[in-house]
Amino acid sequence: MSSWHMWWMLGALPFIVLIYLGTRTVWYSHGPAPQGSGSNGTFRTVYVDPFRSKVAFLLGLFAFYLAVYIVSSAALKAISPGEILFHLAFWALAPPSWFFFEWFVWFDNHSSTDAVQALRVGQDLASKFWAGVLGLIVSLKIAEGLGPVVSK
Repeated sequence: MSSWHMWWMLGALPFIVLIYLGTRTVWYSHGPAPQGSGSNGTFRTVYVDPFRSKVAFLLGLFAFYLAVYIVSSAALKAISPGEILFHLAFWALAPPSWFFFEWFVWFDNHSSTDAVQALRVGQDLASKFWAGVLGLIVSLKIAEGLGPVVSK
């Protein structure tokens, strides 16, 4: 394993922990308060179950970290073309699968119209981020293939 991969792997845990601790109050201050939770508004989320909310938040942080890793690795040519194709396939399939899973399985507050609307807005914004990263990876892959043609 190259030192590039090692640094990214070692950096994942502190990054996710620090960003989680630094942004969780912002994340949990948006969206409707869980119904019947007795929440005073300091811990508001679209989910009824706080565990589900934390898992979704941590997965979002991991996805952001992975996106930065993939794009920077591809741009700096620190990963092989095969790895780029693997990440391209993963990034094309995993986020839409999560959106589907989150809506039909993971989301536990369909009875609240405010929570449903907040989830829709969140998924809409996340899907735009996903599409942007996917487009950037595709662009980098195309540029890699055009490199010999452009340099002639």
